[in-house]
Order: sequence, then structure tokens, then C-alpha cells
Amino acid sequence: MRIAIQILVAMVIVHLSLPASSQSMVGTEHDPIYRQTFEKVDKDLNRVYHEVLTAIKDGDSSVNRSPDSIGAARFRDAEVAWVRYKDAQILALWPLMNNDNAKQIYGSMLPMCALITKTALERIRIAELKLWLQEVTGEISGDPCNSEIFEGISKKLILSKNREP
Repeated sequence: MRIAIQILVAMVIVHLSLPASSQSMVGTEHDPIYRQTFEKVDKDLNRVYHEVLTAIKDGDSSVNRSPDSIGAARFRDAEVAWVRYKDAQILALWPLMNNDNAKQIYGSMLPMCALITKTALERIRIAELKLWLQEVTGEISGDPCNSEIFEGISKKLILSKNREP
């Protein structure tokens, strides 16, 4: 339930962070705005992912709590699972999305809604990974359970003053 609330908060933040002129747009003709935003966020996600992976590989195993190769492999497994989760979330929201009649079923805003949702989910993941990076590099420490990584996400999203799309 807590995760669902965080996702909804993130989706609202993403929508509110879009320029006012684009918030009232409907239909697929306006997807380029959302596509560009998604591509920018997706690129940032990949960059942060690689930063964490590099930090795990290069880091002190006492900080990572595992040998570098095992930690890196587990981190990659977690990211693959997260990508599956993101895809499953989209299909859970729009179960017939891959149906030939999806736009007739859900309306012409489906592509835009899916991009907004993917963008929100990726922004949440970026927040997670940035906190993870801080943990791996030793910038935050003293939490043997690594709970700061996940507890800080909702605070960062809610308190974020970043209003760009």
C-alpha cells in the first residue's frame, strides 16, 4: 500500500512538473513532449545505474557487504527484476494495452498516459539508485540494514523542488 501511494505521488509530481500548456493537451499528437521527457529520464536512469554498478565493482567490499563480483551480479539481477516490475505495472494499469484495439478500449490518451507512468516509475528508481550510490560510496553510513535507501525515497520525491519535466 505504501509503495502504491509513493507511485501515485510520483505520478502527480511528474504531471505537475510538465509545462502548464502541455498538461491540458490530449491525444497522441502531443506524445513528443512526453516522449522527450521520458527519453531524458530514461537516459538519466541508465547513467545512474552505471554509476552504482561501477561503484559496486570498484568499491570497498566492507561498504558493499559482499565481494565485488557477487554484489555487481546481484545488483544487475535487481535491475532486471525492476524493469520487469515497471513493465508489469504498466500492464496492470492497462491490461489490454498490447491489444490491437487498445486505443479504442482506453482512449487516445493511452500512449501519453503510459509515458507519464513510465517516467514516474523511472524517476522513483533514479531516487532509489542515487541513495544506493550514496550508501555504496560511503556518503551515508551507519545503517546496517540499508533502510535509508528506501525510507528516503518518499521524502526526496515529496520534498523535491525540481519542477522540470
